[in-house]
Amino acid sequence: MEGKPAVRKAKATEGKSAIRIATENDFVEVGKLIYSLFPEARPLHSEKDVYFVAEEKGSFCGFVHVRLLRSSLELQGLGVLPAFRDRGLGKALVSHALKWAEKTHPHLSVHLKVKPTNASAISLYLKEGFVVGQDDGDAFKLVRAKPN
Repeated sequence: MEGKPAVRKAKATEGKSAIRIATENDFVEVGKLIYSLFPEARPLHSEKDVYFVAEEKGSFCGFVHVRLLRSSLELQGLGVLPAFRDRGLGKALVSHALKWAEKTHPHLSVHLKVKPTNASAISLYLKEGFVVGQDDGDAFKLVRAKPN
């Protein structure tokens, strides 16, 4: 439209956020981030758990948690601090985790559960190649097939 400035959302890669695998030394801060977003959460911490974190100016602003199960990978949590939302950071975290999964565990599918009321998360997951596999009333189970 004429006279209206062009506005676009910044992508996570355009900001100063960097995404990486959290190390053992990061776990206390990762836990604080998770509790700040999900006070009822109990973060898992074992050799089966991999956390990817988005970091900006030395502080964590988002995470995604992947858990290795016997025959699949489960995306168990995704969160971005409110001040960092609407910048594509959640999508970047999920994409990063899925690329890692394809590289390190190419024979495994990835699944997750999401509340039916979480429309923005469902939209993100569908765009990342997940399909609704089951609806148990409390949550949708979404599945992303193994890459060919």
